[in-house]
Amino acid sequence: MPSMLVSLILALVVEVSLALGSGLASSTTSMSLFFGLWDLFPPMLPDLSGMPLLAALLGGVFVGIGVGLVVRQGGSSGGDDALALVISHVTHWRLARAYLFTDLTVLGLSLTYIPVQRIAFSLVTVFVSSFLIDIVKDGVPDAMRSLLPRRRNGNDDNGNNGSDDTHQA
Repeated sequence: MPSMLVSLILALVVEVSLALGSGLASSTTSMSLFFGLWDLFPPMLPDLSGMPLLAALLGGVFVGIGVGLVVRQGGSSGGDDALALVISHVTHWRLARAYLFTDLTVLGLSLTYIPVQRIAFSLVTVFVSSFLIDIVKDGVPDAMRSLLPRRRNGNDDNGNNGSDDTHQA
């Protein structure tokens, strides 16, 4: 029975890799090996268990930026990342929407054994991380660009000063 399960999982990984591109398998393997190495080190961050809202916000920021960077480079850290990538590929949803869908499904099912207050903090993490995944992966959406401050010299990223004047003095 266990060998059958391993074969099924390997077949699924191969199928997902073929569907999403050849670089995904090697990127995913590299990420898994990195996580194994990382687990050898002691905790380096402060204990935020007494400040759950801050922990939820920071967790969302770190997860959103981390997943966004991994996916931006064509990889996946496995687990729900791979599932969200497949859902995004099949449904043509934005990646953040697929992540949000999978995370909300897990949190909804977790209500059967996790207290509602803890789920509420997890929701904060999920919404922050989903918001940041697309921004890191694809860049700042046009709708948000208007909220960002303009550069001091008045030029945009292309060196234009915003005027249509093409005369040179």
